[in-house]
Amino acid sequence: MLGLHSGSDQIEMVTARKGLQSGRKSTEMPIRLSSMTATPSSPEPRRIDGRTLRHQHRRPEIVAALAEYLLATGVTDLSLRSAATAIGVSHVTLLRHFATREDLIVEVVAKIRADLVTRVEEDLRNDPTADLASFIERQWRQLSAPDEAGQFLLLFELTARHGRATQDSHLDIGKSLTDKLIEPFREELGRKFAMKHEEAEDVATLLVAQIRGLILDVLLSGDRERADRAMNCFIERIVCRGPN
Repeated sequence: MLGLHSGSDQIEMVTARKGLQSGRKSTEMPIRLSSMTATPSSPEPRRIDGRTLRHQHRRPEIVAALAEYLLATGVTDLSLRSAATAIGVSHVTLLRHFATREDLIVEVVAKIRADLVTRVEEDLRNDPTADLASFIERQWRQLSAPDEAGQFLLLFELTARHGRATQDSHLDIGKSLTDKLIEPFREELGRKFAMKHEEAEDVATLLVAQIRGLILDVLLSGDRERADRAMNCFIERIVCRGPN
C-alpha cells in the first residue's frame, strides 16, 4: 500500500521474484515515485471511494433510522458501533456516511428539527380554530402529545450538554428550541389574527416558551394534569384578558 505524504518523495520497494524454485534469491528494485503531490496550479481531483458512492442512496434511509434511534435512547451512550447495530447496518457502512459521532449527531438533530418544524407548519395551515385561545390550546395539545415528547427530551439533553457552546455552534441547539419554532407561529398569528409583526413575534415567543417549559415540567414530574391547568391559566390570564 502506498501512503501519500505532502512535501516528500515516495519510495516503494518492489520485489521481483525470479523463478519458482525455493532457495533462489530475489532481486529488489527501488523505484522512486516523484511529484506525487499535486501542484497548486494543477490540483488533482479528490478521489472518492466507489463503495461510498454506492451507499449514498441509502443515506436518507439511514438518517431516518438514526433519528428514531436517538429519539428513543438519547445521545449519552451513543457510539457509531452501537448505532450501527441498532439500525441493522455494519459499523463500516456507518463510517462511510459519518466520520465521527459528532457528525452523526449534527445531521440527525437537523433532521429531527426539520421534521418538527414541517409538522408544525402543516398543522398551522390546516388549523380550523377561529379564536386565539382555541388556537393556543390546540397547539399545546399537538406539541405535548406523547409521540412528540421524545424530540423535546432529546433537544433538552443536547442543550444541557452543549448549552455553553458558542452561538455559532454547528449543533445550532438554540435555534432548534427557539427561532425555528417561533417563526411559523409568528407567521400564522399575523395571517390568521391580523397581528402586526412585532405583536405576532411577542405572542409566538410567549407561546413557544410556555409550551416548551410545560413539556419539560411533564417530562420531569409526569404530572400532565397540572401542566394542562397551567396552560389554561396562561390562556385565561395572558391571551383572553381584556384591557384594564
